[in-house]
Amino acid sequence: MILAALAVGVFSVSRVASGLTDRSAIEPFANGAMTTGTVLSVSEADYKTGASYIAIITFTDSSGIQHTFTAPASPQPVYASEPAQVSYLPTDPLSAHDVTARPAWQAEVGQGSLGAVTATAILALGALRWRRSRSAVAGAEPESR
Repeated sequence: MILAALAVGVFSVSRVASGLTDRSAIEPFANGAMTTGTVLSVSEADYKTGASYIAIITFTDSSGIQHTFTAPASPQPVYASEPAQVSYLPTDPLSAHDVTARPAWQAEVGQGSLGAVTATAILALGALRWRRSRSAVAGAEPESR
C-alpha cells in the first residue's frame, strides 16, 4: 500500500511540475516585445489525456527578421493560418513563445493535485488498517490449554 501511495505521489509531483513549467512558457516576458504571429501548421497527438495540438508559429521581430518556433502542446484545437500572440526578447528572438490563452498547464496541475489527494488517502487508509490490526493483536487474549 505504501508503494502504491509513493507511486501516485511521484506521478502527482511530476504532473504539477510539468504544468507549472508549461505555464511559464505561455507568460509574456516582463521586458519582452509582443507581436502577432501566424500558425503555419498543426500536428495532433493523443497523450492518453486527450488530444493535444502542437502549433508551428512564425512571426517577424522588430528588426523585420522572420522566425519560426514550435509552441507547447495545447488541449484546445489550433488551426493553420490563425493568429497567435508571441512574446520574445528583442535581444534573443529565439526565446519566442506563444502566449495565446491555451491552458494545458491547468489540466496537468489539476491532475497532479488530485493524485496528491489520492496518495494521502491511500496512506491514511493504510495507517488506519495497520492501527486496527495492531489493536486487534494487542487486545487478543492467549488461549488457555
